[in-house]
Amino acid sequence: MGRNSNTHQAVFKAADALLEQGVRPTQQNVRDMIGSGSITTINRALGDWWSTLSERLNRRQEHPDLPEPVLRLANQTWDRALAYADNRFQEQSRVYTERITALEAALGKAEQAGGQALIELQRDYQALLQRHAGLLEEVRQQNLAQQQLEERLFRTQGRLESAERELQQARQLDGGNLQQSDEVIEYRVKIRIQEEEIARLKKQNADLQSDNAGLRRKLAEAEASSLEQRHQLELIKARYSS
Repeated sequence: MGRNSNTHQAVFKAADALLEQGVRPTQQNVRDMIGSGSITTINRALGDWWSTLSERLNRRQEHPDLPEPVLRLANQTWDRALAYADNRFQEQSRVYTERITALEAALGKAEQAGGQALIELQRDYQALLQRHAGLLEEVRQQNLAQQQLEERLFRTQGRLESAERELQQARQLDGGNLQQSDEVIEYRVKIRIQEEEIARLKKQNADLQSDNAGLRRKLAEAEASSLEQRHQLELIKARYSS
């Protein structure tokens, strides 16, 4: 690095000297004057010399009274400042380019992750919709079963009341109005049959009431689950809309 810098300065001095002699600086005559250096390095330095020649001549014209050593030192200082600023700019440009690339990559990953999250959210939403529809159908079936059970219970209660009335009538007849033993035996048998039927109907009624209570409990649980599913659907809709 130091050798290239020395060659660069030597090329500038040789080119200035050749120009003062009225000779156009070239790769060959500059190399002949400095005595060393690669053609590539000399060519690059000579290109820099040509690119800054106009600016350096303008400086010399603006400050004609300055001694040549002072003007040369000022030019070298200015050139070094420009080189430092250019290197600093290139370094900052590289850093910002790397940051922009990293941010673009992070943004791409975030968009990809967001798309995947959206797909999963939509899948969960569809699953909840299906579950909610299933719960609604289950509630409908249980409502229908409850209605049928209540109808059976109503009919059973009607039969029970009718059997109790017939039993009461049979007991009244057995109490004093019957004279013949066959009729008494017949009504006593009828009373016993009615009592057994009443007992059976009471048991059936109790069973139906128990089944009805269980069905109501299941219906309440299904409705509670349906409300919970609806709440989850609303949450997913809110997340999806945001």
